[in-house]
Amino acid sequence: MSKTLLALIIITIVSINELSAQVEWDQVPWVIIGDSSASKKTEKVLLTGTVTGSNHEKIVGATLSLDLFKYFDYSDIAGKYLLEIPPGRYRLTVRHVGMLPIYLRMKVFSSGLLHLELKEGIVDLEGIVISSRAMMPISRKLFLV
Repeated sequence: MSKTLLALIIITIVSINELSAQVEWDQVPWVIIGDSSASKKTEKVLLTGTVTGSNHEKIVGATLSLDLFKYFDYSDIAGKYLLEIPPGRYRLTVRHVGMLPIYLRMKVFSSGLLHLELKEGIVDLEGIVISSRAMMPISRKLFLV
């Protein structure tokens, strides 16, 4: 009996980490949220807002991530999102299919609103990597009853 190998095919499209690494964060503008005198290091604050397109249409399913998905949310059917985070400094990335991403550096002191507008556009990928490897040998004897 011949043995067959169960192969796992991995398709990797340029990962979010690689895309974010390409951003020159020192060139990204700072956004200040809240009042610096109201900040306490132990409490969490709420960052909320709406994600819209350039025609003010609500964007459903936009991904909002702070510090490479340490904190994240998706915009709902009304384009709204809610992030519960400790006060601090963050790198915000907002993405949606068919839209250009938004990158912001934020200093969050207390709860606040941040409305975001995505513009239509295409993001080029550097490439696709396809690889495979054997997971485990499978014998026909396993399937005989």
